[in-house]
Amino acid sequence: MAKALSYMGLSPRAWTWFLTINLLRKNTRADVRTGNVFVPERWCRIRLRSGARMHMEGRLLLGHKVIRGSRLETRLILDDGATLEVKGRCSVFAGSYVRAYEGATLSLEDVTVSESVAVVCRKRISIGAGTLIGRNTEIRDSDAHEIEGSARSSIEPVTIGRHVWVGSRVLILKGVTIGDGAVVAAGAVVTHDVPPGCLVAGVPARVERENVVWTA
Repeated sequence: MAKALSYMGLSPRAWTWFLTINLLRKNTRADVRTGNVFVPERWCRIRLRSGARMHMEGRLLLGHKVIRGSRLETRLILDDGATLEVKGRCSVFAGSYVRAYEGATLSLEDVTVSESVAVVCRKRISIGAGTLIGRNTEIRDSDAHEIEGSARSSIEPVTIGRHVWVGSRVLILKGVTIGDGAVVAAGAVVTHDVPPGCLVAGVPARVERENVVWTA
């Protein structure tokens, strides 16, 4: 807990957000005594609507930087009725953009999200324990716009399992489930489900290897 708090340094903005969200905000469920808290670093930009909910069953470090003193901005937006669920120790590195729209649920468990990742949730996105998300990746559960005559809904939930390795510059689109232990190669565009323990690559992503085992 002490180490996590040290990342905020002496930034008045970061400490104001920390105290407001964890201690004063009625729609946040956090516990400073157990370390189940939201920890924003300096240069985070945060917009929480009054009806947005934050359930902290772990710690979320937002805007973490490899280079201290960097001003790379990190953004978190939770609209009315949106829910952010956090379990375990989660880190979202600097430059990332995280948004949950009205009525959406974003669930993170022991996740590491690298720099400049976009997570845009309109219904539900779940990311399981031990998963690593590479730089410049984008995860969306929506097309953002409707196409007339389309047989599919423009919004479908995304589920990323436990211990998944998502490489850099990956695009994960609506309706996708990525199984436990899978590996998604850099630059892949994932439009269909990925079986557990498989390595996928390409545009669109296809299975290249099965029974893959990887270590962090």
